[in-house]
Amino acid sequence: MYMRTLVAAGTMAVMSSSAYAGCGIYGSVKVLANDFPATQAVSAAMRACDGGSADITVNLNKDHKDLIVPAFTANPPEFTTSHVTNSTLVAV
Repeated sequence: MYMRTLVAAGTMAVMSSSAYAGCGIYGSVKVLANDFPATQAVSAAMRACDGGSADITVNLNKDHKDLIVPAFTANPPEFTTSHVTNSTLVAV
């Protein structure tokens, strides 16, 4: 019984500390990507991982292919990263 309580308490302590710590990202993260379920899941995970020390901006747009070149040729660039697929490599 004592061992079971000890293991349960240790598990809760580890789980709560890792959830509190976030992922250690900080600064500004600006993402331009296509709007489909996989990128929605990735952007939700980034926001959950933030922990409050990062400014995360995600632009999920079905017309992202047309926005890539102007967004990254601007000075300073509008975005810091883009999700690239085979169909968007032509624009890049």
